[in-house]
Amino acid sequence: MLRRSLLVAALALAPAALAAAPVAVAAAGGPPSRASASCSGEIQVTRLAFTPPAVPPGQTGTANLAARNCTGTSQQTTAVWLGRFVGPSGGIPPGCPAIDPLPQSASFAPHGAFRSSVGYLVPPTCTASKLQITVEFEQDGTVLAQRTADLAIIIQPTAAG
Repeated sequence: MLRRSLLVAALALAPAALAAAPVAVAAAGGPPSRASASCSGEIQVTRLAFTPPAVPPGQTGTANLAARNCTGTSQQTTAVWLGRFVGPSGGIPPGCPAIDPLPQSASFAPHGAFRSSVGYLVPPTCTASKLQITVEFEQDGTVLAQRTADLAIIIQPTAAG
């Protein structure tokens, strides 16, 4: 059974803004023998990557997530998207907002798959060198799986003169 859900979240920090809008699709996976042969644990994150892998400030990168259920029973979990802008020193780099966690319901059929995408805007004033996103699948307070991906931020050299 195919299930679509749309969750929209927007965060603003004057004058910079970050927008995240996940779109999820839960779909049945392959036959149980195939899924269990290459799957470990209860939930396995099979992919978390940005498209494109690098953007300049003012542009959006999309984090694409794929996970699967390694068990023969249905799983109801929460995918929690955690993000932070990273610069050369500790703390939030100048011009970059703090990012609140973004929880998303994630239902898995037995040996089923889950896919979701979240777009992240790098504010034009953000001086970070990367945006680091971690997705954790949680169930009853326990983290079942997690993965981290980085979006490189291309800082354009300023013209002298």
